[in-house]
Amino acid sequence: MAPVTGATSGAAEPELRAGHGRTPLPVRVTTPTARRIRPRDVFGTLPMATVLALRDFQSRYKQSLLGPIWLIVQPLTMLAGFTIVFGSVAKVGTEGIPYALFAVVGIAVWTTFQSSVLYGTRSIVANKGILSSMPVPRLSFISGTMLGTLPQFVFMVVLAIAAVPVAGRSLGPQLLLLPLCSLWLFALLYAIIMPLAAWHTRYRDVGSVVPFMFQAGLFLSPIAYPLSQVPEGLRTIMELNPLSGVVEAWRYALLGSEPSLLALASAAVWTLLLLVGGWTIFSRAEPRFADVV
Repeated sequence: MAPVTGATSGAAEPELRAGHGRTPLPVRVTTPTARRIRPRDVFGTLPMATVLALRDFQSRYKQSLLGPIWLIVQPLTMLAGFTIVFGSVAKVGTEGIPYALFAVVGIAVWTTFQSSVLYGTRSIVANKGILSSMPVPRLSFISGTMLGTLPQFVFMVVLAIAAVPVAGRSLGPQLLLLPLCSLWLFALLYAIIMPLAAWHTRYRDVGSVVPFMFQAGLFLSPIAYPLSQVPEGLRTIMELNPLSGVVEAWRYALLGSEPSLLALASAAVWTLLLLVGGWTIFSRAEPRFADVV
């Protein structure tokens, strides 16, 4: 066979001369961005959050004998226990409001708060299979958890509203504030869940500490008794609890009871601070969730 002859292109000459002098290939280094989510993304994740909420709701009660009835068993059992212990035995004063009616408003806030934080703290780790296999917006896990608590929340709100006329009281114009109180509650929940869920991806101890926090928080919040029945020194501490102000706002909207202004102001400040701090922690940790979960 005749040898192939021809000119070598100029681009190939450095490679054909000696064994060195070859043009190095470009190196691309990819580093995770510090932040990649924005506050408006919260609303953009609602379609995905709805799918996750429906999935969790179905799987949670799939092999349960009572099924979704458990959503109302827990708050009703708590209401019965509070009414017997605090209403009948301890005879806690509720400023002329029937004790069961007084307690049901606090329980409506507490059960929503407890369920959302418990499931929300574990939401990122619980969905690590999805997280590591497909590009899913991380905020949808938190939003999905909160959407999953809506059935119980709606039941408790309807129960509280229906109980007011049954107890012989009337709903006042302040009931119009109830939607704002609901938004306030869910804003506080989002602010608390974001850092807890982010920390739980690195430190699994967070998921074990949260239930102990609820055991103390139930009695350090005015769920079963009014702030007016608390001694002065301890009352100030309890008024600095952000959940106390939310409960006070709910009782004012539904029952017309006089709220603690310090508790309302403290809860408003705490909500803003926790929203800013929680968003900062979550947005900075979010790009590395798939690496540490």
